[in-house]
Amino acid sequence: MLAPDEGSLSIFGETSLAAARRALGVVFQNPSLDGKLKVRENLSYAGRLYGLTRRAAEARASELLERFQIADRARDRVEVLSGGQKRRVEIAKALLHRPRLLLLDEPSTGLDPQARRELARLLEDTWKAGTTLVLTTHLLEEAEDFDDVVILDRGRVVARGAPSALKSAIGGGVIRLRAKDLVTLEARVRPLGLSAQRVGDELRIETSDRSLLERTAQTLLSHFRDEVDSIEIGRPSLEDVFARATGRSFHRSEGDA
Repeated sequence: MLAPDEGSLSIFGETSLAAARRALGVVFQNPSLDGKLKVRENLSYAGRLYGLTRRAAEARASELLERFQIADRARDRVEVLSGGQKRRVEIAKALLHRPRLLLLDEPSTGLDPQARRELARLLEDTWKAGTTLVLTTHLLEEAEDFDDVVILDRGRVVARGAPSALKSAIGGGVIRLRAKDLVTLEARVRPLGLSAQRVGDELRIETSDRSLLERTAQTLLSHFRDEVDSIEIGRPSLEDVFARATGRSFHRSEGDA
């Protein structure tokens, strides 16, 4: 264990390492299952590592296999499962000892859209069953349904709060313009009294009232139709929150959520 440079850490008021282990379940970004073992064998082995008796580990494994709808794959080797099924087994393994807090490091990495939706439903069910979830992701839309979001940029907290509150602070909507010469377009838009911000290859314009979105977009087109390549209007997103806080678009290589 590395000694911290400063600060302290407690989990539900507990500060000892033993208490932390009992309270925590962890799902790593990279798979931690043994592909050559069967699904049930992976869970039973993990249960013994958590200190459960053989009988308790087997009973808990059966319960979780049913809950996560993978009981029919219990006798299959993990290596033959799909990515989404492996994630289900990973989460079941982390929940064997009934932790109060589940940490997940980019759990949807490598999953197709359907598997990501299934994972989201599984995590919601886990939360409803009483487990607190802390999840890291580079897909900001995954954070939309969480109670509290912390957006990081290069290790620095740039925004924190409920997703709805973070987005409502932006206003009623956002207009995104693309043009060959954004610098000139930005300079010409500002005299119209609009809040314009260059972010990547777009010019972002925020409106205080959603009812003004279409009217503002029409005004922009009437003034700059020949200079604008495309225009998009929509509700604020967490990507807009990141863009406003950093002046940059959100990319995997630049930011974390």
